[in-house]
Amino acid sequence: MFVIEYFFDSLKLKSILKSEEKSLFKLSIFFIILILISNFPASYEVVKNEGSRLDFIVESFDKGVPLDWELPTDLVIKGGKLVSNSEDVYLFIHDGINYIFNNKEKVDPKTNHNSLIFSENTIIYVDNEGNVLEGIGYEGFSKDEFRLNDINLATGEEKISLYKEFASSTEKSFKKDIILYTLVRNNIIQISVNIIYALILALLVQLFRFGYQNFLNFKDGLKFVMMCFGVPAILTFIVGLMSTPFAPVVFQLSSGMIVMLVLLTQGKKILA
Repeated sequence: MFVIEYFFDSLKLKSILKSEEKSLFKLSIFFIILILISNFPASYEVVKNEGSRLDFIVESFDKGVPLDWELPTDLVIKGGKLVSNSEDVYLFIHDGINYIFNNKEKVDPKTNHNSLIFSENTIIYVDNEGNVLEGIGYEGFSKDEFRLNDINLATGEEKISLYKEFASSTEKSFKKDIILYTLVRNNIIQISVNIIYALILALLVQLFRFGYQNFLNFKDGLKFVMMCFGVPAILTFIVGLMSTPFAPVVFQLSSGMIVMLVLLTQGKKILA
């Protein structure tokens, strides 16, 4: 597979300047894979920490709990389901968000903006623009069962604590979608940032044109720069396992140093 071939070629710093024969398309794929490898420790942290929080659910209950809610006494969340003996649908509003319990119909995002909808097997959140986030199986509710009536019966700090537990458990029920969204977002950002960084390095490489008769054009310079990312990707992967926040700094510093070092030590031998 060309990725393995390109990787071993990227380790040969003495000949890495001779990359003009390589396909730019294949190099682009190789480059993206290197970014994903270098960003793996950060991606692992995302999975371990269950993505980034939605915040708005927990935050709305941190600001204050609803004192006027009289929750259905028969609603129980257990075994990954919302269990009810009633066919009634209940609507409550808190901090501008509609909480709809015991929903029995297919959710229409167009008519349910800014709503959290609790159906038998799912919790669905619809934002102000009609975007949908779905949590399946009430995964955030870790207790054997969570009785909404316990909130009705509680008072004082216990009532506040149960409301906050409900908010936190609801938010955690979206963790699979949150993890996926966070992974995709973070990796797209890293790929985009490093594409810009590679282009800037390729432009800087052109400054070495003075003093050489047969220097790299911009396209070949970009190929060379991409090949220089092999060692930094592995180094960043190792550093990221020990210190995730420091990893991007290592990646950019080491890749820039390798580009300049190769040009200074091998430029006259290969390009003169």
